[in-house]
Amino acid sequence: MRNKRRIGLLATSGAILALALMAFVWTQGGGSSQAQESAVRDCPPAGMWTIAVWTGADGTDAALALANCSESPVVVAYWLDPQMQRWSRWFAAHPELSDLGPLRNGQGVLALGSGGATPTPASTSSPTGTATQTPSGTPTAAPSSTPEPTSTPEPTSTPAPGADQIIFLHHSVGANLIAQGGVRQRLTALDYEFFDHGYNGDGLVLADGTSAGMNFDVPDDNTDPDGFAVIFAQPLHDPPDNTFSHLMQYDVIVFKSCYPVSNIQSDEQLAEYKSYYLSIRSRMDQYPNKIFIVVTPPPEIPVETDAQAAARARDFADWLASSQYRSGHANVFTFDFFDLMADPSTNMLRAEYRTSESDAHPNALANQTAGPLFAGFIDQSIRAYGGP
Repeated sequence: MRNKRRIGLLATSGAILALALMAFVWTQGGGSSQAQESAVRDCPPAGMWTIAVWTGADGTDAALALANCSESPVVVAYWLDPQMQRWSRWFAAHPELSDLGPLRNGQGVLALGSGGATPTPASTSSPTGTATQTPSGTPTAAPSSTPEPTSTPEPTSTPAPGADQIIFLHHSVGANLIAQGGVRQRLTALDYEFFDHGYNGDGLVLADGTSAGMNFDVPDDNTDPDGFAVIFAQPLHDPPDNTFSHLMQYDVIVFKSCYPVSNIQSDEQLAEYKSYYLSIRSRMDQYPNKIFIVVTPPPEIPVETDAQAAARARDFADWLASSQYRSGHANVFTFDFFDLMADPSTNMLRAEYRTSESDAHPNALANQTAGPLFAGFIDQSIRAYGGP
């Protein structure tokens, strides 16, 4: 890693990464959690996100625990399971769509304070395909509208020393996530240099947000699984003369396919996608001095997929985020963007995150919700990995 950073402050394995991102464990001296005064530390200011930590009895209902933030009530909370790397959510106005379980003492959640716009869930129908996650309860009504946030939350974690270089290879969904989610600003505030590359026509964007006037010559502009397999099979040259060699100039390599990949039409295609990512993982294993972050593809919209294809997309994302894919590969991390964006009852893009019924690009609300989580995940991946 650049500057020989060996941080490892929050964890020593990938399994602890998710806990480091979403839950700080507060060590309490003397007495049980039940004996402590019930409170929430770091309650979010109005319209802002923080990691709020419950300090009280284990098994406290999330609504009761978060009610302790009285000055600016919590309206939305997310928690990432440290083992499964799956998100749970809680909406104050929509308990029927919430699946966040009781909180334990010391558990942290990413919380949004009331004031300004609130991410609003859409109602969901009964699953029509094979879903791997189902919310508790049956939704009964949809909100009348989805307000758009007017500002991007500021980063709340402590900046890390040094400045690792990060590259994110993506297409238009990634570009919107960066711009509307404040990803570059957040990582810059944490003392990283964040570069990104979209289509070849857009090329490389420098850490200051300006164009580099060059591109990595991504073969056929293909960032589907087969395209990434081709990239990761390229030889490593210095100076760089192919896409893989350009990517390897950076300390942290983040890459994502776009939503068409989530329209998986057969079990054979799903197996093929997995085989591509196994070959990619084999190449990543050869470079333990680099960090690789796989971003699962966003889900499709109903007019572009069906229940069976969407269920396969869920299977693919779950597999990429699972210990089956990641265990034993300490420099490989997975940001489950699919799970954040997908309605768990349909495995398609949540209604409140749609730009329109004919456009599968997640909207500004989606990106402003996911941006802080994405930037935080990158930061914590770097902090969790101490190197070979």
